[in-house]
Amino acid sequence: MNKEILLSNIDKVHTTEMGIDRIKKNLKLDTNDVVEYCKNKILDKNCAIYKKGKNWYCEIDNIKITINSYSYTIITAHIIKTYNENYKLITKRFIYVSLVINLIYGVFKLSAGIYYKSAWFITFAVYYLLLCFMKFSLIKSIKKDEFGHDLKSEYKKLRLTGVILLLLDIVLFGMIILIIHQDQTFVYPGTLIYIVALYDFYLIISALVNVFKQRKFKSPILSANKFIGLTVAMISMISLEVAMIYQFGSNDSEFKLIMTSITGFLVAIVNSGMAIYMIVKANKNLKNI
Repeated sequence: MNKEILLSNIDKVHTTEMGIDRIKKNLKLDTNDVVEYCKNKILDKNCAIYKKGKNWYCEIDNIKITINSYSYTIITAHIIKTYNENYKLITKRFIYVSLVINLIYGVFKLSAGIYYKSAWFITFAVYYLLLCFMKFSLIKSIKKDEFGHDLKSEYKKLRLTGVILLLLDIVLFGMIILIIHQDQTFVYPGTLIYIVALYDFYLIISALVNVFKQRKFKSPILSANKFIGLTVAMISMISLEVAMIYQFGSNDSEFKLIMTSITGFLVAIVNSGMAIYMIVKANKNLKNI
């Protein structure tokens, strides 16, 4: 449809009182002459004008103006979200969904530990749920999808997350020692171990993917979330390893001791390294803000 029809009738473009309030709110405008503002946008040579159904649509500078083609009334105008903004919103929603799944899995681990009276499994479950709570508190602190907007606040949260993870490593080392010295194990009934294994592998793959996927946003909150995700995945793999050695191995105590020691202490060391990196990075950037 020829956009010249709209341009030749630009003087007829108007809006209602409600339209003025709506457009000012949507576009966060300070001006009272909303109609003139919209007309200038429409007349801009870079404005993309097209007709769909009974309305004209004018897009420019991430703004979309909707005009009735019969009355030339500006119905509304709103900001078009960019790819990054949409991706941030999707990312936040995905984090919430994965968090719910994590919590369900954590409650399952806790329930299983209580049912089978496994002290170390209960401890692992509590540790796991605590990490989930940390992840929730981080994401909840961000309004809407504004990752990377308040860098000072986000770096402070990154540093706090690093400190907490470092303190939790003391608990993690204690859990590993408990497994080794008390020959602790856990048996998943039936084929449940295969389902748990699939979920644990999903956690580690998802955590690794997020490490690379969320780098472009340069958000300390998302960085903290990535590190917590990696910790959650590694903790899950330790408990799975113990169960799989018992269920599919020869239950050789020496083999179990070697494997659990290597994996457990490696995870604890990597986790400590990530925590220290978070603290150092946060302190360095806070000095420059």
